[in-house]
Amino acid sequence: MRYDPSHITRVIPHRPPFLLIDAVLSAEFGRRGVGVFTVDQSSELLREYDTGEKILPRSLLIEAMAQTAAFIAAGGSVFGTGAQKAPAAPPGVGYLVRISDVVFSGDAQAGDTVSCTVEMTRSFGDLYKFKGRAEVDGVEIARGELTFSVPQKTSG
Repeated sequence: MRYDPSHITRVIPHRPPFLLIDAVLSAEFGRRGVGVFTVDQSSELLREYDTGEKILPRSLLIEAMAQTAAFIAAGGSVFGTGAQKAPAAPPGVGYLVRISDVVFSGDAQAGDTVSCTVEMTRSFGDLYKFKGRAEVDGVEIARGELTFSVPQKTSG
């Protein structure tokens, strides 16, 4: 199933202009997923460099991977997984607690569509660790590991 911004904003608190992912193309909640976004020519987030090119700051590639990972980690509690029925309460707000082993090997420019692939490697309680990579046209431009906490809301 494809998830659009109306689905994504039910799971993560980000809103435009800082909601970076336009869609989640595939989601195996609690396991892996692929989020995509197109770098808008008129985006306030772009920075113009000496060459005249408008480039997305590399830190935002990590943020896009983190948003995709947060959706994959917590989305199952909103949309359910398989035959499991989703609970009424959405997940709590997630907190990015660690970024490690980040490598940048390219840039995203205005007009590029960035694909963020994330895979959960470990979870313990409310902590989730993901490996992620960002690609443009099938070429990796960033990769790294993300650890964050997504506490579940409790009723009452």
